Amino acid sequence: MLLVNRILDIFVYKIGFINPVWISSFRIYGSLIFLFHFLSILPDFHTFWGQNAIVNPDIMDANIDNLMPTIYDIHQLINKYAALGFQTVANTVAIIYIISLISLALGLMSKISAAIALLTHLVLMQSINIFIYGVDYMTTISLFYLLIFPVGKYHSLDNYLLKKSNSDNFEQGIYLRIFQIHWCLAYFFSGLSKALGPTWWNGEAIWKALNSYNQASLFNPELWVHYPYIITFLGILTVLLELLFPIGVSVKILRKPWIVSIILMHIAIGALLGLYFFSIVMILINLVGFWFPYFKTLTIFSR
Repeated sequence: MLLVNRILDIFVYKIGFINPVWISSFRIYGSLIFLFHFLSILPDFHTFWGQNAIVNPDIMDANIDNLMPTIYDIHQLINKYAALGFQTVANTVAIIYIISLISLALGLMSKISAAIALLTHLVLMQSINIFIYGVDYMTTISLFYLLIFPVGKYHSLDNYLLKKSNSDNFEQGIYLRIFQIHWCLAYFFSGLSKALGPTWWNGEAIWKALNSYNQASLFNPELWVHYPYIITFLGILTVLLELLFPIGVSVKILRKPWIVSIILMHIAIGALLGLYFFSIVMILINLVGFWFPYFKTLTIFSR
């Protein structure tokens, strides 16, 4: 009984009032970010998911495991029963993904929409797995949370049309704590892996990242060649921000400045490395997990 009380103390009792805007913001803004990210790729859709893509679909399919089907697998299965072009299948999966994200943002059949969005996202990413990067993994994780969280109970068409009862503070506390613990562990181990080698302490890792081939960066990496101490400082600061993240967000007086620092770090990643959507997703995760829940008056329509 004592152990149960201690666990409940960690997950719920000490959290106090939780503003439900965190969970509706996660659903609405997250879905829209994932939607805009996918729409930004659509001009090159055939380049990645076409019959004559950079890597042919059959070759791509042979290079991966079979845990999650690819568009090629689905096409092969359908062709056993009906003749259907590969591009038609690819386009259909993409359209279903777009519709499910719009439906999720509106909070219409939220659980079903989240499940469909997650499955179609996995199919699309599995089909081009050698091209995916951080934002695609963050999208997968976020869609999984949107599937298991009660996201349709707040600021949604489900809530308006079906009159769903809102989650109580106890239920929200459990979901929020799971979310927070996950990202505390993610940042901690990311910082730990950086701290174990010398390149983040001497600035070499930052210098390599800045000088990688990336036309999306807003700054010329040659600007930093005359400021090696700034590069070293940024490397050390990144390690400390990530490694000490669980402490920073757990201490009330440190939480806001720590989250602001993490957000500034992700803004810098977006601006310097051109990883715009990755940075936006990570900023949203920090806001909904460690900022929005503690506002007593914040609403989804706040300006």
